[in-house]
Amino acid sequence: MPDRDLPRTVDEAVDRIALELTLKQKGRIARMGSKEASALPISLGDYMWVKFGLRDGNDELVASCRLASGVEDLQKENAIDVIADALWNRLRRTHGLRPIK
Repeated sequence: MPDRDLPRTVDEAVDRIALELTLKQKGRIARMGSKEASALPISLGDYMWVKFGLRDGNDELVASCRLASGVEDLQKENAIDVIADALWNRLRRTHGLRPIK
């Protein structure tokens, strides 16, 4: 039986990380370019690996990552990349700089 406390989808995983981040951290991530954002999996990897049960095989989350990425044979180690990318994209939409009208 899966642990009810583990995120089962990419969106749930992103929600969990976003809750842990300060407003300043969210803004900093939102302003990152794609090259800088590529380091997010390194920064957040250990956290996701343990807290999201990827180390122990959170199959539902890995399946959601496969669906989100379109990669059918995505390995659990690569789920971190998918979640970090989803986090960056969400924060760019919600916390990025917008022109003032």
